[in-house]
Amino acid sequence: MKFNDVAMMKNPDAWPCWPVLPVKLYSKPDNFPKCGFLFADGKPAIYMTNLYALDDRPGTTYKEKLEGVERVEFSSFEEMVATGWEVD
Repeated sequence: MKFNDVAMMKNPDAWPCWPVLPVKLYSKPDNFPKCGFLFADGKPAIYMTNLYALDDRPGTTYKEKLEGVERVEFSSFEEMVATGWEVD
């Protein structure tokens, strides 16, 4: 497990693009990454969309724009990193 990734995920104040943190997961066999991002709401969940695609979604706040976006939930940030997700 990558401690630095877990530490970063748990500390939104350190996120360079707060209130979001881009993450990626390399899949096999092509090793092409899946991309998503965390939102600074304290929940270990990945929103499976391109951050720039949010501009085209209805709403004025991030919470409104994230409604209906596919989300993968985990029990902890440690579990998220253990499945291969890492900070991008």
